[in-house]
Amino acid sequence: MNSLLIGYVIGGLMLVSIAYFTINVSYDSADDVLLANTKIALGDISELIEFDLRKIGYTKFGLTGASAIIYADSVKIQFETDLENDGISNRITWHYDKSQPVPSTINPNDFTLYRTDYTYPALVKTDSVGMPTSVTMFEFSYYDVDNVLIPTPVADLDLIKTIEIKLMFESTEPINNTYQKIVWEKQINPRNLNH
Repeated sequence: MNSLLIGYVIGGLMLVSIAYFTINVSYDSADDVLLANTKIALGDISELIEFDLRKIGYTKFGLTGASAIIYADSVKIQFETDLENDGISNRITWHYDKSQPVPSTINPNDFTLYRTDYTYPALVKTDSVGMPTSVTMFEFSYYDVDNVLIPTPVADLDLIKTIEIKLMFESTEPINNTYQKIVWEKQINPRNLNH
């Protein structure tokens, strides 16, 4: 009888261990899927930001006449460029709007990141997109030719030679009450600002 009871106890412990292992594997799988989706979104947006910022001040016919950057603060930058190399100027704005939570996620920390494209000469809005992701931090920092941090909002836009971007994404849903985080930081030296 004792060996039967010991068998039941050992069998019960094995079942509990298997159940615990299965739950952990399920959480890890869900965690991995959310993290992979967050990485994909980060990659897409970071590539677009980097492409745009590298082209600040570029025109098919040389440099823009005035300062290429129109406005610069910690959550917004507006600048002129020729994005498509077609001789038509664009005014691009990146803006992180902390007053607009992303409605499609349950993450309370994410807000809307906008990219707006106006085309000259009439400044016709050709594209305005709220990025459908869990951006929880989006910050610009600006540096002069000596790599000294410029306070924001930037008063003398011609001082800007380097732009640093910090971007943090979190998963759209929590796993074990925790949102998965990914941070991307990059310093960009737009060629046309270094003239």
